[in-house]
Amino acid sequence: MKKFTLLIGFLLVWQTWAEADVIIIDDGYDFETGGLYYQVTDFKEHYITVSGYSTNETRIVIPDKVVYGNVEYIVTTIGDQSFRDNNELISVEIPNTITCIESNAFRHCIKLETVTIPNSVKKIGLGPFSECRSLTAINIEPGNFDYISVDGVVYNTAMTKIVQYPANKSDTTFVIPNTVEIIEYGAFSNCKNLVSISIPNSVRSIEWWSFPGCGSLRYVEVPSSVTHIGQGAFSYCRKMEAIFIPKSVTTIEDRAFFTCPKLKIYCEAESQPEDWVDNYDSETVIWGSKRSKFQKKINNK
Repeated sequence: MKKFTLLIGFLLVWQTWAEADVIIIDDGYDFETGGLYYQVTDFKEHYITVSGYSTNETRIVIPDKVVYGNVEYIVTTIGDQSFRDNNELISVEIPNTITCIESNAFRHCIKLETVTIPNSVKKIGLGPFSECRSLTAINIEPGNFDYISVDGVVYNTAMTKIVQYPANKSDTTFVIPNTVEIIEYGAFSNCKNLVSISIPNSVRSIEWWSFPGCGSLRYVEVPSSVTHIGQGAFSYCRKMEAIFIPKSVTTIEDRAFFTCPKLKIYCEAESQPEDWVDNYDSETVIWGSKRSKFQKKINNK
C-alpha cells in the first residue's frame, strides 16, 4: 500500500511538470527564454526567479511575465549571483513584480551605471551591487515600505542598516547617518573615490567584507559603540594609513586588514583581545593608544 501511494504521488508530480512543459534540470535553471535563465519557485502560483543570463545585451529589461510551454509565469525574484560578472551590462530595468533581490545578484557588473529598485521589493540580500565599479546611484521608488535611498545610498526604511553605497559615487567623504547600527556585507565594496568616512556612535557592527578594495581610503576612526569587525572588512584598502580601534571591539575576524601594506593600527586595548583571530605584531599595532592622540595625528596630516 505504501509503494502504491508513493507511485501515485510521483505520477501526480510528473503530470504537473509535464503539463507546464518544463524540464527540470540540475544547472540552476528550469528554462531559458529571451536571453535569461529562469527557475520555477512555485508551480501552483507560477512564480519564477531569474537565475542567470545568456545575452550580451548592454541594456536588459527584466520582464514581469514570461510565457513558456503554454504557461504564463510571474517573475518575482532576481536570484543569487544571477547577473554576477556580467561585463557588458550598463543598465537594467526591474519590473514591479519583483519582491526579492538576492545576495550578490549584480556583483561585479563593472559597467552598470545606475539602477532603480521598484517599490514592490520587500527583501534585498547582502551586497547585491558590490564591486559595481561604474555605479553612481541606486534609487528606490517612492512608496517602498522596506527600503529607502538617500543620495543614491540604500538603507532599510528605519535607516538602522546601510545596505549599499554605490562604488562610483563621486564624493570623497561620507558621513554615515547616526541612526545606522549595522554596516552590511559589501556595503562599501570597491568605493574607489572615498578618502574618508565618518562612522557614528550608533554603529555596533562592521560586517564582513564591508569596505574591501576602497582604494583611496586613508583613515578610519572606529567609535566605541562598535564591538565586532567582520572578516575581510578592510581588506585590499591599499592606501589606508591608520585606523583607531577602541577597546569595545572584542571580536575581529580573520583577514580584516589583509593586503593593507601602509596600515598602522592604533588600539586602545593594552594587548590583543582573545577573540581577535589574526596575530597582530608590534610593527603593525600600537597598543594602549589614546583616541585624542590619534585624532591629533590625523588632523595634522
